[in-house]
Amino acid sequence: MTDKLLLATILCLMGTSALAQQVILEGNYNVTAFCNSVATGTQLGSIVSCEYYYVCQSTGPVQVNCTAGYAYNYTVQACQPANQANCFYGLDNPCSATSGKSFAPLSGSCNKYYACENGTSVGIGSCPVNTKFDSVSRGCIWGSCSNTQALDDTPNLNSLCEVVPPNIFFGTTESCDTWNYCETGKANPTTSTCPTPTSCFNVQKQMCDYTGPTVCNRVTDQPLISTTTGACTSSSEPKGSSTICSQYYKCQNQQWQTYNCGYGQYWDKTTQQCQARQTATPEAGCNRCEYASKQFVNAVDSGNCTNYYYCNNGAATNLWCNSGMFFNEQKQGCVSDDTLSTYVLTNGACNGATATAGASTTESDSTGSTESTSEASTSEATTTEAATTKDDADAGGK
Repeated sequence: MTDKLLLATILCLMGTSALAQQVILEGNYNVTAFCNSVATGTQLGSIVSCEYYYVCQSTGPVQVNCTAGYAYNYTVQACQPANQANCFYGLDNPCSATSGKSFAPLSGSCNKYYACENGTSVGIGSCPVNTKFDSVSRGCIWGSCSNTQALDDTPNLNSLCEVVPPNIFFGTTESCDTWNYCETGKANPTTSTCPTPTSCFNVQKQMCDYTGPTVCNRVTDQPLISTTTGACTSSSEPKGSSTICSQYYKCQNQQWQTYNCGYGQYWDKTTQQCQARQTATPEAGCNRCEYASKQFVNAVDSGNCTNYYYCNNGAATNLWCNSGMFFNEQKQGCVSDDTLSTYVLTNGACNGATATAGASTTESDSTGSTESTSEASTSEATTTEAATTKDDADAGGK
């Protein structure tokens, strides 16, 4: 089975102040993304093997092995004797984890199952139309199988509640205001959104909270249930993501493998390694609100450094400075082009940017900063996919 798994182990790449962590995928289950959506210290089950589980640390998931003869039971967050743990993953005979007459999931299928009797398979069954097999209740429930469901024995996550402990609240990496809750004995999570003004779900507190500089850092548009990233050749060089600044891809075995930089770091396309967020030059278009501690941040702009974002719950609104000015992230506003040549040396988002030819620099730094922040604060919350024009930004995004 292992040769069919899209399973990555944690890989540390030591460079000049760079620490990278490979995304851990088990089939379509993105363990790394899931860890970003739960409180630090939460344990997550594996869908590859019952012999180990993951502990979510601030730096990502850490694999922990059970003692020989034991299997991990995610519902009680503990390793138990294998015949009591209600875990079937990685077993040559899934029925060995059952007793009496029961059923066990068939790996790689969402609607087929083993019929078990006294620890032995006595046949394979299929759920009726418009139902799928639920490994939690060990029965068929209403639902349909994904069109991307694997057709071999590669493990696939059918529900978020198959790996996260029951009765805890957790978030998602695709939205800051969304929360999930898995109830004991139920196959699918309850999902909802936080009301205003507590419009952010704080995964550490496991509750809706007010907007803060780091509450939405997990939002990367990298789903908890992942898909493949395509084919490549052995000569393909690493490349950054055009949407997630901390993410990059490396070609391994003719497939692009997804990696994430360490916390607070972006992939730098000039050095092809991870660097501190402020100094890194990521791919143009990626969302620099990720890991940001300020409300206004530079967009990647190698032209004249006028493009910047207003960050709101992880979403970025495009804005621009007036002619003759550039955006200074430290000063949180648009300032005179006079200092741009110095600014680009330590701010990778504007690497290569030059001042607008013949632009006036008579406006004061403080005036530019005030006008910029005011405009951004009143602009409508459109995301980077629906960027405003320069004239719209000057008019307050109206």
